[in-house]
Amino acid sequence: MTIIIPAIIEETRKDIMREVDRVRGFVDTVQIDVLDGVLGHTKTWPFTDDNARDELEILKNINIKLVEGNMRVELDLMIDRPEYFMDLLIGTGASAFIFHIDSTSIMNNLIYKVKDAGLEAGIAIRPSHENELLLPYLNKIDFVQFMGSDKIGYHGVSLDERVYEKVINLRKINPGVTIAVDIGVNKETAPRLVEAGVDKLVVGSAIFGADDIKGAVDFFSNL
Repeated sequence: MTIIIPAIIEETRKDIMREVDRVRGFVDTVQIDVLDGVLGHTKTWPFTDDNARDELEILKNINIKLVEGNMRVELDLMIDRPEYFMDLLIGTGASAFIFHIDSTSIMNNLIYKVKDAGLEAGIAIRPSHENELLLPYLNKIDFVQFMGSDKIGYHGVSLDERVYEKVINLRKINPGVTIAVDIGVNKETAPRLVEAGVDKLVVGSAIFGADDIKGAVDFFSNL
């Protein structure tokens, strides 16, 4: 069965919790997109605040998880130099962190920091970047996440056709690697992605825009 992870892009923690509640009971994991307006031309929680560090420190200092309840949370860090925020982000209760290949020059340090905390680390890569950039990290991370488009941080973006071949290529290089795809995942593209070798589908508008959210989750899960 394919793992389905709803993708949440919101400006406040309250808005995030609203979307989490819409899929609660249908999935075990959600992925929250964190954008600072640099890697992607939009901002989301906590960077919509004038001082993102203040928002993160509040959660850490009073030991409140970003998402209430037993939902597992992945943070997709579409931010420049995430190393400046990792101590605070680890304190949000997230169980996995996704670093973009072009976001930092100290990727190994970030991976080790997350793994030392007993959490999962993934690396995201856009269609325009070569798969070879992933090779130094494949034996250190828990999964690779192919972004379906170079345009990140938006719902409803079409899947770049290059992604299918990138998935097939990486599967040949490392048959055991866990592969996720985020952006452009819908009822038309998802079957092809699973056939290409994708393990995890990160789905935004095809779930949250559906009239029947449970039915949408079931469709993708049963591929």
